Amino acid sequence: MSTRGSVAWRLPNGSALGVYNHNCSQPTALGCTVLKEARTLGLEGLVAKLKSNLHTSGADELFDPFLDPLFMEWVYVLDPVRNLIEVWASAEHDPVKLRGYRGSGRSVLCHRGAHYTHVLAAEVPLDSQPDWAAIERVRSRVAA
Repeated sequence: MSTRGSVAWRLPNGSALGVYNHNCSQPTALGCTVLKEARTLGLEGLVAKLKSNLHTSGADELFDPFLDPLFMEWVYVLDPVRNLIEVWASAEHDPVKLRGYRGSGRSVLCHRGAHYTHVLAAEVPLDSQPDWAAIERVRSRVAA
């Protein structure tokens, strides 16, 4: 089973643009890789690398990773201004389960009548040693 995700970057207007990652997008996989690359290249360097790889990787285009939280399970937003990586998880929009979590402000209706959104699972400073498994468990706690 694939775990879809995106590595995106924060734009000056507060929105985000990203590239698609088809599988192994969970924090214990892609999260570790993104942090390692960001430490090596810096956040702006990683953004430049993602943009330059866009056409050679077969990706069609940049997109807003928050448009479809049912499809996009994990989103990593590089924020060079705050020098951190935001980790967002897809979750069913349940006010009780999501209490205390910051949402993306978008919600998508799925076929069975449930609404899905993204919640901020973690903010990871580049100099931190995050517990990726704990971040991954956030999705389990807020998932249906």
